[in-house]
Amino acid sequence: MDISIPYEKKDSLMRRHKEKCQKYLCLSEAARELTGATEFSILALVTGARGAWCRSNDKSLRELCLNLSQNKKSLL
Repeated sequence: MDISIPYEKKDSLMRRHKEKCQKYLCLSEAARELTGATEFSILALVTGARGAWCRSNDKSLRELCLNLSQNKKSLL
């Protein structure tokens, strides 16, 4: 899990989420071999510096079996 808090500009949150996931993609096979894991996920959480929520965060949270309501998201 990699967390990022960029300044909010047009499409900056989605772009940063994609960058964070790509950054670790090359490590996924090595991590599987090293740990013997059969499942491996690369996740990112991106929240804007002024509190904007990246829609891709919802997928990352579901992977972790977490579900945040809109009220809880606004507290982050």
